[in-house]
Amino acid sequence: MPPTPKRGAFLPRPTLDPRTVRAISSPSEFAFPPFVDALDLRELHDFNVHVGLRYLKQFALQPAAALAFSRRHPHPRYMDDRELLRICFETALQRMLCPTLDPIDVAAFGPLLDRPGTYYKFDTSALNLTRALPGCYVAPTVTLLYEAPDGTREVLATRIQSMTLTPADGQAWRRARYFVAYGLSMQMVSVPHVPMHFGHEIAWPLMRRELAPTHPWYQLLAPHFRFTIPLSFGALYSSASVTRQHPLRVYSPFGIDAESVNRLFEVGCTGLEGNSAYPRYQFPLDGPKFVGDYGVFHRGYHRVFLDFASRFVERAPPDAAVLRWFSETAAHVPGFPDGAAPTPVLAGALGTLLWNVTVGHAADHHSYGEQPIEMLPQRLRVPPPTSRDAEAVPDDAWTRPFDMARLFLCWKLFYEANPSTTLMRTRYAFERGDLQVVASRFFDGLREWDRSMPVRRYVPLDTVTQSIQY
Repeated sequence: MPPTPKRGAFLPRPTLDPRTVRAISSPSEFAFPPFVDALDLRELHDFNVHVGLRYLKQFALQPAAALAFSRRHPHPRYMDDRELLRICFETALQRMLCPTLDPIDVAAFGPLLDRPGTYYKFDTSALNLTRALPGCYVAPTVTLLYEAPDGTREVLATRIQSMTLTPADGQAWRRARYFVAYGLSMQMVSVPHVPMHFGHEIAWPLMRRELAPTHPWYQLLAPHFRFTIPLSFGALYSSASVTRQHPLRVYSPFGIDAESVNRLFEVGCTGLEGNSAYPRYQFPLDGPKFVGDYGVFHRGYHRVFLDFASRFVERAPPDAAVLRWFSETAAHVPGFPDGAAPTPVLAGALGTLLWNVTVGHAADHHSYGEQPIEMLPQRLRVPPPTSRDAEAVPDDAWTRPFDMARLFLCWKLFYEANPSTTLMRTRYAFERGDLQVVASRFFDGLREWDRSMPVRRYVPLDTVTQSIQY
């Protein structure tokens, strides 16, 4: 791995001219999608007032609650099969289930693949690229889950340290489960969710440069990119970022170093070749492909956004400046259509972009943030099993109380949903009445899907954020 960049080496001084867009391919040597360092002072001030102050307030108020939490939960609580299946099939973490078993998985689990039904893997192979902090341990796992035709589900096996363990392996199985829970927690915040932040956001600074604030397309996107660029800049480059892993950052819970955090972010965008659980990022032009109920929930909302975008484009067709914006964005975002694409495709990209920065992002945070923190550790202080006859480990050996306090602070500050502005309160600055009618119909469509969806609501519609703001 390349050395961790020193402070200050991540990025040149940000540009404070909103007309200037500098696409940075990476905050260091890592292969992030291009990030834009053009910060508009007005956007920065708006972010600090509405989001930055919220962080400061929470940081001032939560330490006492974090210490109280660590007294109640000085170590992680064991995640049994029932709870693992619930988290994997009934929360946003379902998006990480992979229904495709690669040859290496078939070789490991072959004797267990003998029943009709669907097999899924939950794969944390990306943790191979990480380096644990002193006193902490990391181990990738691949866990095999089974869903019978009647809906019955089982946890069949876990691959760890070149061993395929089953429940018959007693303490080795139990010890491996902590690493499965760790992988669930770390992967969610650092791999599949990352492109929802960084995969496409160059689109907004490019539009901000290309179009006047009175342009209908600018007026459509402006509310949905409010706070986004300052938030991302702070997350990737601020010395106060949770990703920097400075010991004094008491809200930084990771058991891996800063370089490793960036490596996981990178994998969220580049994927892992040959592993179906880690596809390379492509702008999801055809909508979300999550399995199960989480996919049903999102695809229903995605259809509403596509309808909105199609009606908007019908009344405000892309002009030369908008087509130029599509082409400029496509040069940086894999899978984003350029200006030569048919109009329905451009409308689809617009709808997908709006879905991503609202419902797509908010549901991940809301559902994950509701899960029992104590079951999803982000530091472990016991090594993984190296044999099937592993010895029992005392519960209090897995972490220290301060590790759990760090996790609580991070959860409250960065993982839980904390909306400042919400989707259903969005007001577009359209000067044309027909566009306001289209917007009104859009909100009606959102409410209709919220009322009629046949699956659980992974985020209440009234709390869906207007933009990415946490």
